[in-house]
Amino acid sequence: MYGKKNTDELNPLQGVRGQNMEKSITTILTIFDVYKEIAGLKASVEEHKKKLDAYKTARKYNFISDLVGGKTKYEENLAKIRSLELQLSTLMEEAEKGHTEDEIEKNKQKSTLTTAKLNIETAIHSKEMKLRLVKMSLEYGLYPTEADMSALQEFFPNVNLRKLYEVEMYHQKLAKILDAQFLNEQTAIENEITMLQSQLEDVKTQIKELGFVGNLSKEFLDRHSEIKGEIDALNTQNQAYLTLTDLQEAKAAADEILKRSIEDILRE
Repeated sequence: MYGKKNTDELNPLQGVRGQNMEKSITTILTIFDVYKEIAGLKASVEEHKKKLDAYKTARKYNFISDLVGGKTKYEENLAKIRSLELQLSTLMEEAEKGHTEDEIEKNKQKSTLTTAKLNIETAIHSKEMKLRLVKMSLEYGLYPTEADMSALQEFFPNVNLRKLYEVEMYHQKLAKILDAQFLNEQTAIENEITMLQSQLEDVKTQIKELGFVGNLSKEFLDRHSEIKGEIDALNTQNQAYLTLTDLQEAKAAADEILKRSIEDILRE
């Protein structure tokens, strides 16, 4: 059409000048009432793109394991996992007695709970010490009594008691404020001690429920945890690679299906 500048014979499917080809093709498909045939496919592509973007964002902010490499790294991780599993098997065989995984896990739980018990008991002791100091401050007060003043005048006959009483009146007002703060602190500490004692009883109950689980050396448990931790970390990294690959392949497949469908419709 004259004046519309749409006589580009090299891009016959383009609509408005400057418009990208995707929008131009969408316009043509809509005019011929065939857009509905690919609308679902476009929605599928968009959904796969959102999943892929969401996964990449989650990795970026470390909400899930970050990708550690491509296929080469994935294969290296598999080899290392096999090596670590062999080490774990050897470690189990070299133990003084044959221990099942369940026994080893119970030993780890007992060790963790025992450490937690000691930490809680230490915290309770610290809080009780602090509570005693607060109670002493409330009991003995922070200002002198009348007897204290009389004793002071005995040693210093010329002392200006009136001035001292004026100063002490201010001190008494200040002490009342401090007493209120001490009372609040006393209540807070007592609540903390109650909470810690509840936690301690819970830990003791868990230890009791585990019962006798045998004695495994700390060195054995530490090494077992170290190897298991490495295996779990490598498996998590590899799973991240597989998940990303699956999402990328699913999006590429959806893109290809959409592309072929559009080509078929345009050709027709």
